[in-house]
Amino acid sequence: MFPSTPPLVALSAVVSCGITVTAWRNRDIPGARWIAVLMAGVTVWGLTKLLEIYSADLSVMLFWSKVQYVGIVVVPVAWVVFAFQYTGRDGWITRRTLAALLIVPALVFILIWTNDVHGLFRTVTGVERYGSLSVPAASFGPVFWFHTLYSYLLLIAGTWLILQLVFLSNQRFDGQAIGLLVAVLVPWVGNGIYITNVVPFGFDPTIMMLANSGLILLGLVARHRLFELVPAAKEVARDELIDTMSDAVLVVDARGIVVDANPAAQAIVGSEGSAVTGRELEVVCPPLADVVETPIPDDGETLQTELSLVDDDKRRYYDVRVSVMTRGYGLVTGKLISLRDISEQRQHEQRLNVLNRLLRHDLRTELNVVKGHTSLLADELENSTLQEHTDRVDTAVTTIIDRSEKFARVVKRLDADESGPVDLAAEIATLVETTRQAHPDVRITMTSSDAAWTTAGPFVTTALEELVTNAIEHADRPDLEISITVAVDREDDRDVVRVQVADNGPGIPEDELEPIMQGVETQLAHSTGVGLWLVTWIVQETGGSIDIESGDDGSVVTITLPGAPARDRERETETVV
Repeated sequence: MFPSTPPLVALSAVVSCGITVTAWRNRDIPGARWIAVLMAGVTVWGLTKLLEIYSADLSVMLFWSKVQYVGIVVVPVAWVVFAFQYTGRDGWITRRTLAALLIVPALVFILIWTNDVHGLFRTVTGVERYGSLSVPAASFGPVFWFHTLYSYLLLIAGTWLILQLVFLSNQRFDGQAIGLLVAVLVPWVGNGIYITNVVPFGFDPTIMMLANSGLILLGLVARHRLFELVPAAKEVARDELIDTMSDAVLVVDARGIVVDANPAAQAIVGSEGSAVTGRELEVVCPPLADVVETPIPDDGETLQTELSLVDDDKRRYYDVRVSVMTRGYGLVTGKLISLRDISEQRQHEQRLNVLNRLLRHDLRTELNVVKGHTSLLADELENSTLQEHTDRVDTAVTTIIDRSEKFARVVKRLDADESGPVDLAAEIATLVETTRQAHPDVRITMTSSDAAWTTAGPFVTTALEELVTNAIEHADRPDLEISITVAVDREDDRDVVRVQVADNGPGIPEDELEPIMQGVETQLAHSTGVGLWLVTWIVQETGGSIDIESGDDGSVVTITLPGAPARDRERETETVV
């Protein structure tokens, strides 16, 4: 026996005791309670081993060697239970399974203390002395080997769980998991050396190895926050999130067999979870299987498509996304499928398309017919008292047609996505000049820097044109003044272009402005026109923001748009040239 053996055993006991206290203080964290039990067993093992090797009498040695098994039989059980909790499988550890795990340790402990009667655990032949230190010389019986096999089985089970965590999770917890593996394997390597007599130490080196395990665990506590960052919490949270998602999620392996499905997915395929898992996706949901078989782009991006399924005699539409799942070392393990119900969205889109067609074509066509007949009727009723009514009808119809054309024009440009770098100062200068020619009685001025480049594109000038037109249409005074200010500014570490349109008109009524600012209309709060809505949609579409201030002395509309980077300006200039 080496002279350094007792100090290493003592160090093992001290470090293990410290880990026990630290783990117990954090016992609310998954796994901490059982690692406290594990290290408490190591502490008992180390302290009683010290008492054994310093005992001079054989009977005292045998007593302390028996007490050692209080810790020895607990260590493998505590390890496997800790591994289950640490990896998020604590649901498997119930009172019944825990009692089953403790049956063998309890029987072994009883047989150790009754060994003098049956000799099934070991046969003591004398005392081996190494200087001032002594250990019993013994040959082991069937109970010892049975307990050794049982302990190794538990060790392998816990190690396998940690190995899965190392290879099948992201790298955030690799340091913890690998450290735990080293900490548990080191003492068992020593135990294997002892059992096989590879190196005749004359003493079980397991305790000496446990000193290293204690130091490793201490390092994990200090560096990797062993009891603060627990993968089990992450895995449990992820499982809970998937189970409660409204989106359907399925996982299929490389053979196309469903290995998991959340409740939303089970509802879509019309089966309970047990009836879905383990079956081929082609059998569970053939249309979805056809989508999954579609090759995913080589760049690894998620495949996205749309799928319609009949559910309870109703057709439902789903946005389907399929992505390849890879684990350790890029190994492809299957595919993750998510389905989002977009049936209501599709219905809204269909309704909007019908209304859009009605507004842009059918209604406008019929209104033109009404306008034509109204004009003919007005000619027949010239100088009649009824002509006033035909003029009102003609004005109303003209207004509706103008709004319809304006709406159709803006929607068309929204669909066209005309975003791109543009010098807004130059665009607005053109708008100002056009307005002066069309409305010479309106005083319109512009203040601007030399250039104001934005990524909003020429499309945003439609919004500014709408603001100017609205101000002119709703003016209640002959001396209407409109001022436009364009400035380049800095906001949140980025360039922005601010455009301010101010007028001295009657202002925007509060009931007109409120739904625009809140972004929603109700039966009690709604706008009578579409002008401000169109302006708001355009600004939001181009990534900007809008602020409106209004009062009796006029209104001020401030639009903030993203600035264009220098490289985009140069590219646009080269394109124009």
